[in-house]
Amino acid sequence: SGSRNSRLVQILAKARGARLSSKKVTSQTFLIEAFAWELYGNSVLSTVLTKFAYERADLLSEDWARAVCALSRREHLGGEGHSAIARLREALDILRARSTCVWERSRLELIQRTLVWILFDQALESGHLRQAEALVSILEGAAAAKRSTASEFDVTHSMLDAMEARCRLLIAQREYDDAINAASAYLREALLQRQAPRAVSACLLRGRGHLLAGSPMACIPIALSTACIAEGLQYPAWETRAIVLLAESLLEIDDPEAALSCIESCLPSIHEGLDVANQGLALCVYGRCLLCSKRNEDAINQLKRGLSLLKQANHVEPQITAVRCLAVAYNATGKVKAREEAASQLLQLSRDLRVAKISQVKLSELRLPG
Repeated sequence: SGSRNSRLVQILAKARGARLSSKKVTSQTFLIEAFAWELYGNSVLSTVLTKFAYERADLLSEDWARAVCALSRREHLGGEGHSAIARLREALDILRARSTCVWERSRLELIQRTLVWILFDQALESGHLRQAEALVSILEGAAAAKRSTASEFDVTHSMLDAMEARCRLLIAQREYDDAINAASAYLREALLQRQAPRAVSACLLRGRGHLLAGSPMACIPIALSTACIAEGLQYPAWETRAIVLLAESLLEIDDPEAALSCIESCLPSIHEGLDVANQGLALCVYGRCLLCSKRNEDAINQLKRGLSLLKQANHVEPQITAVRCLAVAYNATGKVKAREEAASQLLQLSRDLRVAKISQVKLSELRLPG
């Protein structure tokens, strides 16, 4: 619960002084703990521990670079993308001004790659597909270059970052067959590298590809098995995302009761364990389930909450689905003025998305690291 999170944060804060003064507790220790809490679905504690890691790390050290990247990712997932980008650019400026050694160059590349990833995520979710394509190419180029120059850890994550980005881009481009094939390759590589969280991510991408390709019956077993795997690995956040995907699939085969049951089984995890964007998506799916069950007022409340979070994360295309469902709910409850406002908002969002998808991009305008 929220009160439990607050209590745990207070306990961590009290322990912070003693732990930070101990030479035995490194920034890396906090980062490992933060990653574990993220997998377990507690984004609050993950963020707190990541901040501890950042404060503990020595400037320009490898732990500092990793803490900068981890904290920036947490900020981005929390809907504070501008703060994340500003933090990464500041770190790059510091490194460029002071770094001369080969091993410091690797830290520069790590921060650069994180910045490109966040810019890619923002471009993709706001509908700027040409910009996203350019950024994926940069990630793929960096992954290829790192095969012979970087540590095994960085090679693995650089390659998997690029593969995940390509899958997501193909889905956004509606190239669903290619996306499914790319997700299968991503899954094989994640399993080969023994990266369990990445394997779960690849399964979800593969399932979403089938769902959007119009094959919800192919998505259902993938979502079910992914939820079971995530449960076995004790990754509640990933389990929740799989259950949400399952609910979407059940809606597509006209089984709203089963979909609603799925969503309601994981409501606590939706509210506490997911980042801003995925929480918004989940609440919108919940709203759709309620709408199909004729619980129109409840549907309106959940759709509005989900829409607010999607706006915070700047996820444009899911907003269109949410607003369309809101218009239907308003119409069903006789709220004519609200329905007309939703229709107007839907038209504007659709125009914005069309403009974003065809907009040209110059890499120099992205202020990418050189």
